[in-house]
Amino acid sequence: MALLRRKPSTPLDELFSGSAVSGSVTVRIGRDDFSFKHLDRILFPDENITKFDVMKYYYDMHPFILPYLHDRPLTLRRFPTGIEGTKFYQHDLEHAPNELTRKKIWSKTENKEKNYAFANDLGDLLYLVNIGSIGFHPYLCRYDVLTMPDYIVFDLDPQENASFAQILEVAIVVKKKLDELKLESYAKTSGARGLHVFVPIRRVYTFEETSKFAKGLRKQS
Repeated sequence: MALLRRKPSTPLDELFSGSAVSGSVTVRIGRDDFSFKHLDRILFPDENITKFDVMKYYYDMHPFILPYLHDRPLTLRRFPTGIEGTKFYQHDLEHAPNELTRKKIWSKTENKEKNYAFANDLGDLLYLVNIGSIGFHPYLCRYDVLTMPDYIVFDLDPQENASFAQILEVAIVVKKKLDELKLESYAKTSGARGLHVFVPIRRVYTFEETSKFAKGLRKQS
């Protein structure tokens, strides 16, 4: 009886050394093989940006991205057919290959366990992009201590008639208040029209305590 031979996997650096790839490909990342499909699918029609282009961006930027995602449960912002198609948030990834890092977290509101995805390494990150995850929303805590955040975030989400210039003014006010308290803070675009102001903290406070602090500062501002 003839043996079926597996198609050899493509080295990762070889895959992203070119300018474009179409169809599907199997890639070896570390000791695991990942199957990436529909790489020529257009995700951003106006700019003619394909899934391969987005994956290459994350491949190039992964040394800077992964430290901020490591061991944090992710809520995925998925656009399987592109930004003009179906879009949804997902934090229960029930079906996924064994190579993807997933961990179960109990949901009090739904009274069940959910399978959260993680981007702990390059294979995780590229797999999640392959299924249409363009945006990643990491938890403010890490998996080992889910009850204590290591960031406080001020979400400056503009109302419909607010300009980005007005959001910048609010962000500066928040920054000055945090400076008065000698707290480091960093601005980050939210992915839409707003800004997030991140404050890194030691993991000694609960979410209730950090929420109370943030609300108190907001009233002062």
